[in-house]
Amino acid sequence: SAVLVVANSNLSMGFDEAEHDRLVQLEYAVTVIESGEIADGSFTIDNCNEFDLLIISESIMSYEADNIIGTTTPIMHNESHGWDNWLFTAAGAGGWQVGINVNIVDDTHPIIVDAGVSLGEMQFYDPQGEWTTELISLLAPGAELIAKMTPLNSTDEHAIIFAIEEGAELADGSAA
Repeated sequence: SAVLVVANSNLSMGFDEAEHDRLVQLEYAVTVIESGEIADGSFTIDNCNEFDLLIISESIMSYEADNIIGTTTPIMHNESHGWDNWLFTAAGAGGWQVGINVNIVDDTHPIIVDAGVSLGEMQFYDPQGEWTTELISLLAPGAELIAKMTPLNSTDEHAIIFAIEEGAELADGSAA
């Protein structure tokens, strides 16, 4: 079972509909929760812990899922401005970056192995698109960088896909 946290339950923003449809294709029973339900306390950590997977959409405001920080459910968090709230990164500039390609830097991680993607540069968007990222230098010490990108008109490398396993060191030195 998966819970998908979005800004609007009609799935009209960002990648929400595509994420929902992909989860269904993978045979997850998907529950859609609007971020306001977390912010107002009607969806709690205990509710979240009943699911096998938590997906936090980039469509929400960065702080709107903070009331479920501490869940034991595995998380895919797509809103980079919220990553520092969850201690996945130190506070930084992050945010929306424009580009076409990503660079897979770890082809041994299960995420990449399962995706069947090879090491190196690959097209991510056509035409160029925007996605949320954070500077690689701000990743938590226990984070494993999987894919990075360099925004158009920049030389700064940004993390776009990374993993933090249970027990790994977070940005404040605590364990995930």
